[in-house]
Amino acid sequence: MISKEQNAGVKRTSHANNGARRTRTGARLETALERAVASVRRMSRTQRRQSLIDAGILTSEGKLAPPYR
Repeated sequence: MISKEQNAGVKRTSHANNGARRTRTGARLETALERAVASVRRMSRTQRRQSLIDAGILTSEGKLAPPYR
């Protein structure tokens, strides 16, 4: 059971989320994720590839790095 104190600041969302609870922090996170996705969509293919290389997901040859195989 969730106490009233734990439920403070939490509001019910529309049925579109199947009654899932969302905190104010969740709303801020959702906004940040939307901005990040928009930023990635504005990148060129070369910029996206370089971003994956910089993050260590791809090798400089364009193959998946060992931890992601």
